[in-house]
Amino acid sequence: MPIREIRADDLDQECSKCGSIVAVSLSAIVAGISREGQVNPNVVAMPVCATCGSAEFLLRSPDEEEHPSQGSYGHKHKLLVDKLHAKLVQRGRLAEGLTPEQVPTKEPPAAIMDKWFKDGLKLPPPPFQDESGRNGPK
Repeated sequence: MPIREIRADDLDQECSKCGSIVAVSLSAIVAGISREGQVNPNVVAMPVCATCGSAEFLLRSPDEEEHPSQGSYGHKHKLLVDKLHAKLVQRGRLAEGLTPEQVPTKEPPAAIMDKWFKDGLKLPPPPFQDESGRNGPK
C-alpha cells in the first residue's frame, strides 16, 4: 500500500489492489509485528482495506542499504516508509512483545527528506505503465 502523504498524526495510504485512498491514524498502527510467537521489528502492518479487504505490509529499509535509484518513486517511497517506522518507534507505538531496544530505526536525515520532499511528506502516484512497463496515459 503506497504511502501518499504523512502528516503529524495520520497518513494517506493507497490500496494496491483497489486504489482506494484511506487516512490512517498513527494511533491505529505499530512498528513491528508479533504473530504466533515470532516477532519482526521491521514491518508495519497496515489496516485491512475497508473497500476490498486487502491486507498489506510496509517494510523498513535494511541497515546500511543504499537505494540504487536515488530520486526514483521507489526510493522516495522507501524514505517515507523509513520515516513512518521511525515516527512510530519514537511514539512508543510498538507491536506487543517488543521493546524500543529491539526495534532498529532508520530515520532518514532531515537534509535527505528536505532534498526529496520540498513540499512536505507527499508522494504523487507513479506514472501509469502498461503491461510492457512503458509509461503512458491512463
